[in-house]
Amino acid sequence: MVAIDGCTISDNHTGNGAAATTTAGRGGDAGGVYADSLDIKDSDLVGNTTGHGADGAQGGRGGAGGAIVCRRAAITRTVIQGNVAGCGGNGSASGKGTAAGGGDGGGVYCTDSLQMTDCLVAGNGSGRAGLVNAVVAPAADGAGAGIWCTAGRIDHCTIVSNDAWRSLSPATPAVGAGLFCTSQTVL
Repeated sequence: MVAIDGCTISDNHTGNGAAATTTAGRGGDAGGVYADSLDIKDSDLVGNTTGHGADGAQGGRGGAGGAIVCRRAAITRTVIQGNVAGCGGNGSASGKGTAAGGGDGGGVYCTDSLQMTDCLVAGNGSGRAGLVNAVVAPAADGAGAGIWCTAGRIDHCTIVSNDAWRSLSPATPAVGAGLFCTSQTVL
């Protein structure tokens, strides 16, 4: 378990994916912290970003977890603010070209169990999907601009002013600007 107590993690950026003639690279994940198991207390994670997917015949997916990517986390009295997940890369081929999806979890991307108490999650953004030949494609925009999780408990937290970027396609609406979770999450 990685323990972070009373720290500031800010203004970090993972790399963008590399362009390719076939499948382009995806943006790097976890702008601030990447850990399997994480315990964060009394800290600030501010202004971190993940990489954008690159352009190619098949665009690369945007990086997930602007501030945090983890499997399990306990986060207490922490500010997660102004973090952004990467945008998906554009597709450039004719009929077989595909755009990539935007990155999920602008603030937090947790794949197993998330426990949050007395936190502020504000002003984070998920990634926008790419285009194909400058035309809107059916790739999914990133979900969970503030928090993306599959299970957990969120107590006494303020989740405000997060933005799930929306592509121009009505077929792929932006989802979960504040929180994107399953029925296994309790608020």
